[in-house]
Amino acid sequence: GALPLLAEVDRQCCQRLAYSPDLTADEDARDKVLVIDLSLRNPLAPGFLDAMLNRLLQNPALRQLAHLGADLNFKRNFDRLANAHVRDRLLELFNRIVMRGQRAPVRELWIILTRLLFGARPEETVDGLSPRAWYSERLFEPDDRFSVSQQLRQVCDPARCSHPQWDAILERPGATNPANWLVDGQEPLYSLRDEVSARFQAMKRVFYFEHAHGIEAFALEDDASRQFRKLLTAAERPDDTLKKELIEAINLCYCPRCFSGMKDALYLWIGHRFHEKPTRSYVANQSIASGQFQILLPRLPRRLTGALDFAPDHFLLRFQMNSKTVSLRVDYSLFNTLARLGSGMPRHLVPDRDVNRLDVFMEQLQAMNIPQERVFIAFNSEHRLVSRIRLSSDGKKYEEVSAHE
Repeated sequence: GALPLLAEVDRQCCQRLAYSPDLTADEDARDKVLVIDLSLRNPLAPGFLDAMLNRLLQNPALRQLAHLGADLNFKRNFDRLANAHVRDRLLELFNRIVMRGQRAPVRELWIILTRLLFGARPEETVDGLSPRAWYSERLFEPDDRFSVSQQLRQVCDPARCSHPQWDAILERPGATNPANWLVDGQEPLYSLRDEVSARFQAMKRVFYFEHAHGIEAFALEDDASRQFRKLLTAAERPDDTLKKELIEAINLCYCPRCFSGMKDALYLWIGHRFHEKPTRSYVANQSIASGQFQILLPRLPRRLTGALDFAPDHFLLRFQMNSKTVSLRVDYSLFNTLARLGSGMPRHLVPDRDVNRLDVFMEQLQAMNIPQERVFIAFNSEHRLVSRIRLSSDGKKYEEVSAHE
């Protein structure tokens, strides 16, 4: 009697996400069994993070401590984290990590959020005006125990992003317009005991959170996560332009020189090399028109609607012929690799896992017996030469050979 129930558990586990834009009866629970996969929940996503921060700020003991004002550093951080502008900027900052497909345990996130409230480590005494006590500094404290802490420093720290105009203003105390500071209506005061470089970093970080133009701290950054977020948004309603751009990006990974038609069809590239040396050339005489592909964004199955706060961090490029389907999962890591290879970066300088995923995708498409064509496109990686070769109908003669560097 238990076997049908186990079969239903297995079925739901195999169907963790749905990719079809249309709801189907197959997404519903059966036999009174409902499997909730908590790995689909990302604690770093805005909905979950905001609820966790609310839980802290609504704690009666913490609210009482802030109200009494005995610990000025705590009160300052509490009031700012309760500010809507600061909260929105904080959620946006964590969303940069979400777009990269990163996750964190709830316990780890709880520790980091709690740290933002308290202005000093237990073993140190911090000056009441020291930036080291600010939530905006504690957020970026090095802590190799937590992966999210490393991600915050690497991809979310405003102090790492140069903006010549704002940097020049923030280096001079009192140079900003007080009205543009959204919390207190004045530029934050800080102790002069800290080094100049530390004071500037602190001002750049608090500028992001509390200044009306703080979002401009990242304006001059080549932000791959922002580009990928636009791609995910476009994937909600994919059109021919999006598919052609993606097809071109994949073609450029094998032939990083533009040629006619590389946006209109995905060529099924085959690499040629000698022994264990790097691939010298890629050749293709099979292709699939871009219109034959689908772009599918993941969502929760209908049975889990409202159960989890799900934020998609990838989409599928799918090809279907008869009853067979082949899909390529496009996430932030692969997107970044596509951009680097398309700009001419050698394949051995990008992550092997992404290159392997592209190669496996090609092999799976080739296994679907796509008709071969008389026209070959070849790329010589050593001379960066693109050639177009057309054979006769019997395959015994070259009817056309053209090449350009």
